[in-house]
Amino acid sequence: DMGEAWLTDHTAGAGPYVLKEWSRKISVVLVANENYWQGAPRIKTIIIQDIPESTDQLLRLKKGDIDLAWNLTAEQANSLKDSSDVSIVTTPGQSDEYVGMNAGWGPFKDVRVRQAVKYAIDYDAVIDKVMAGLAINNQQFLPVGYFGYVENNPYYQDIEKAKELMAEAGYADGFDVELVTNTTDRRRTEAVVVQENLAKIGIRAEINIMQASQMYAKFREQGLQMIIAGWGVDYPDADALAHPFANHRVKQLAWRCAWYDDYAADLAEAA
Repeated sequence: DMGEAWLTDHTAGAGPYVLKEWSRKISVVLVANENYWQGAPRIKTIIIQDIPESTDQLLRLKKGDIDLAWNLTAEQANSLKDSSDVSIVTTPGQSDEYVGMNAGWGPFKDVRVRQAVKYAIDYDAVIDKVMAGLAINNQQFLPVGYFGYVENNPYYQDIEKAKELMAEAGYADGFDVELVTNTTDRRRTEAVVVQENLAKIGIRAEINIMQASQMYAKFREQGLQMIIAGWGVDYPDADALAHPFANHRVKQLAWRCAWYDDYAADLAEAA
């Protein structure tokens, strides 16, 4: 309608900045809102440049062409630790990295096998080797600081316990599984770490690297056995994560992993 059409090139907010200029796929220029209810901000102009490649952001930051770089990789951020010209600011994020198992497929139908996988993974190795230390071991879907968050990480690498669970489930000799992830370097490295961990309990994971679009299309049809992926929050509230991770009825992550827990779904809906 006319309102939506107008908003494609204009803003109608009441925040500290207003839109001055928008060159699509190049830059956005924001200027201070002199009528802001808390007073105009001290920084009068913000220029947001569209620089999709983190390597380009890093180079421009080092040269002084930009003042802030938002989404550097962990390795790139750590490379700046000793720089006298750059300050690194970190804060707990709101995105989750997860290993998903299809609870409707073969051995993963048995909860003991799924628990064995959880005891096989070396979480510290993933944080140190894959995330360069810039991650938090958080074994729930709520990020640190969210309302309802309770620190609780019940799983840790315990190979003997994992082997016992595999044997109890009838898979003492292990099994073959396809482990799918996307093409980013971080995910490739993470898949190798998980593959090595699983091998210790007899699970022979074959890594299949897919384009993200292909991977998620198959995932949405419950077509994957095992996946390494991530989930970003749509809005900063527990509800934005409870439904995807716990409520199979909304046909998001829980459903894609064929995890049909009505009690969890009821709790998500009641909350």
